[in-house]
Amino acid sequence: MRLSRRTNRMKYLAKIKLFSQNHISLVDILFGLYIFSQTCIYTSWVNNATLVLFVVVEMLSRRKIRINGYFILEVLFIVYHMIHIGFDITVMTDVAYDDLTRVISVLIVNVIYINYHQEKNNIDQILSVYLFALFAAYLLLLYAYANSFSTRTGEVDLESAVTVFGVIISGGVSTKVGMGAAVGFFFAFVRYYKRSNLKLIALSVLFAVEALFSGTRKVLILMVATMILVPVFKERRITKQIRNIIIAIVLIILAYFIAKQIPVINDTIIHRLEKLMTFIDTGKGDSSSTVRLMLMNKAEGAMAERPWFGWGLENFRHVFDMGRYHCHNNFYEMLVAGGIVGFIIFYLKYVLIFIQYIRTKFYLKKEKNLYNKFKGRFSRIKENELDVFYSRCFLLLFILMVIMEYWQRTYNQRSMAIIYAMIYAVLLGNRKKAKARIDETLHKIRIWKYGITVEADEMDAPEEKESQAG
Repeated sequence: MRLSRRTNRMKYLAKIKLFSQNHISLVDILFGLYIFSQTCIYTSWVNNATLVLFVVVEMLSRRKIRINGYFILEVLFIVYHMIHIGFDITVMTDVAYDDLTRVISVLIVNVIYINYHQEKNNIDQILSVYLFALFAAYLLLLYAYANSFSTRTGEVDLESAVTVFGVIISGGVSTKVGMGAAVGFFFAFVRYYKRSNLKLIALSVLFAVEALFSGTRKVLILMVATMILVPVFKERRITKQIRNIIIAIVLIILAYFIAKQIPVINDTIIHRLEKLMTFIDTGKGDSSSTVRLMLMNKAEGAMAERPWFGWGLENFRHVFDMGRYHCHNNFYEMLVAGGIVGFIIFYLKYVLIFIQYIRTKFYLKKEKNLYNKFKGRFSRIKENELDVFYSRCFLLLFILMVIMEYWQRTYNQRSMAIIYAMIYAVLLGNRKKAKARIDETLHKIRIWKYGITVEADEMDAPEEKESQAG
């Protein structure tokens, strides 16, 4: 009865084009519009409007919002900092309150996206919508600022910014532009190894060029690891894995020498990469790294003064650096803002993501064992292999995102938070799909074994009787 009601509801929503699992619907379009505005529009009211539209229509397309442990941990982090402000542990409450509103908006995005992802249950189509939105956004940015990336000014110059009907076209800071492009490169590359569509290679090249134009060096970690490891995940034979690694390394070296011949790329990321190598060798020559080390030293001093409960959200910038810079390091930012207690609360959801991967891997392995035991008579191994591939790829993305938090702040950034939400949703969805397929396989096995169709709870009775007789 419950399944019938859900099926009828899904058919009705599909009929009015509000939501559909297999086709592009209004919710999908609004999700893509939200990603587009977050990527290339600087005007805040436009970003907020696209968020509200996505949230409202997604809520209208369902009867209830599902709550899970990921959301509870995010709420716990918000409550902790509300107590922090309320009990005057926070030094500058006004800036902490403003930052807390951004964290709450991150929670709203995550709740709505994960519910949308679970209801959609179609990772290929979600990635298609996401990639199309990024593609349109970066084409617009390349057209509007084709000659501005060599300067790496990052912050928007309101006098020279391109505007359309009063809406400012900009990706904001160069780090945000580069990270968004690198994530797009990852998704396009992963989808290519699933579909072998040359259009996805062209899309990967576009995102790679955009990431290089941004001059953000940390994106190289993500792109290089993607090129080397994703092809390895696709192959089972060790010889093919080694072959793919060698091909990837050759392509990376070739791309490096080609990039050196392109002035705009050589003047941005290649030159900055060489300066970083000089800084690692001599401790001089890279102002960006020097500033980051100075900020980390200040953060360590702040942590030493208040190790357990910290100073409050956004207080590092205003208390220790006269309103200029944040830590450029999410780990330090969380330790300064909330102390050891706040740090643990925030990163518990990352632990939950890893636990979700372990649980997903368990069910996928169990499904594979059933397939091997009955020689594929009852199982669908292709779906299992695809979910294994996606789970490994998204675990890789998760690990790389966590590593890159050493050089960037992410806790209050909606564009970064939705990537973690997507990782969690993919792993959660793969676990549920694997469990459903296992139940279906066991049901088929019982029908084959006993020759009748019975409920799952009743299936244990004959087995118990046989064991007792034995």
